[in-house]
Amino acid sequence: MTETVAIVGTTTWGTTLGAILARNDVPTTILARTAAEADLLNSHRENRRFLPGISFPKTLTVSSEPSQVVGDADLVILVVPSEHFRQNVRWIASALSPDATVVSASKGLELPDANRMSQILEEELPPSMHEGICVISGPNLAREIAEEKPAATVVAGRNDDRTALVQELLMSPTFRVYTSDDVIGVELGGTLKNIIALGAGIADGLAMGQKSKRLP
Repeated sequence: MTETVAIVGTTTWGTTLGAILARNDVPTTILARTAAEADLLNSHRENRRFLPGISFPKTLTVSSEPSQVVGDADLVILVVPSEHFRQNVRWIASALSPDATVVSASKGLELPDANRMSQILEEELPPSMHEGICVISGPNLAREIAEEKPAATVVAGRNDDRTALVQELLMSPTFRVYTSDDVIGVELGGTLKNIIALGAGIADGLAMGQKSKRLP
């Protein structure tokens, strides 16, 4: 059976993941917030706002109908800003297939309680779906990956079969996907890396030397 994938969010990373899947001949639909946005993306066959110059493969389409996009999907990947993550989960929750694998590709924590995205999924989805929750994170620069430059990422989850499914669908000659059962570590690594990068940038700006950026 051919797996079908839904991408929730027309972000740069969401569009990139959609392009990767479609290049692998996986039928993929991006869920847009409005019909006007969906029509624009389908008409241009590229995301000119966030990822100009990257053409949509033939198996990548865009729709604004959650029931159609999410309801038929075996794999659903949420790629929205962390502050809007819970809102988007609630938007699609009733349309999700109970057997769907649901993946967070969003980095960050929900304030004020510092909830990870997988925790939000567990709070908003029924317990029967918790085994199928996964997360994706890594040192990923979306445009470079969309341009098929070499890169790697990690998909983590509780169930080996689910993480293996995500790995199989996303893997390409230039995009290496590793699997892990360390959901918390993968999420926090993706969240904290930008803080570390800012600190390193400040150290460089103050000419504090390489040692200042290294652990004891």
